[in-house]
Amino acid sequence: MRPLSARQLEVLDTLRAFAEQHGRMPSVRELARRLERSASTVQQHLDALVRKGWLLRDGGAHGLRLAGGTTGAAGAVVPLTGLLTHGEAIRPPPPSRQRIPVPAPLADPTAFALCIRGDAFAAAHLLDGDLLVVHPLGTGGRGLDRDAAGPVVVVDPEGRATFGPMRRKPAPGAVHPPVPGASPWPLDRVHVQGRIAALLRHFDP
Repeated sequence: MRPLSARQLEVLDTLRAFAEQHGRMPSVRELARRLERSASTVQQHLDALVRKGWLLRDGGAHGLRLAGGTTGAAGAVVPLTGLLTHGEAIRPPPPSRQRIPVPAPLADPTAFALCIRGDAFAAAHLLDGDLLVVHPLGTGGRGLDRDAAGPVVVVDPEGRATFGPMRRKPAPGAVHPPVPGASPWPLDRVHVQGRIAALLRHFDP
């Protein structure tokens, strides 16, 4: 499943709400009335939801069903909390893009997403616009006692952020940003926001 635009997410949310209320999928006209948009515009959004894997075509009365077969199995939504650029403060996302659809296994109740901005991470094959799904660490930083805790997002006392593999040895440990020429960020000088659970990439506009 691929990320959705704000309009596509609105259509998906409305479709799910209708299905839960009526026990069936809505027609294009019914969706158009609820969304106060033309049927042709709604059809374009439905086609995009099919391409991105959130809807499946079938032989039913309205020709579509939610991927996974139920309203909850197709996926979930996590908040997009910021734009991440190496060595800069995390900036707020645009108002039109506050939530990100994700596959259900990634939807930890405390999970959030960050959108990469810039090409600083290109050497690690991470592109501008890629989305990082982050799972916060437990209370008190539970999980930091591992020698190799995997990629994490960190923020230093000045509010600058980056991410990279976290290694506990040698003490005090450090995060190693996948940026050419970047120095390690010592763990005793940063706040670990959470582990990176997944990378999502949007291939079409």
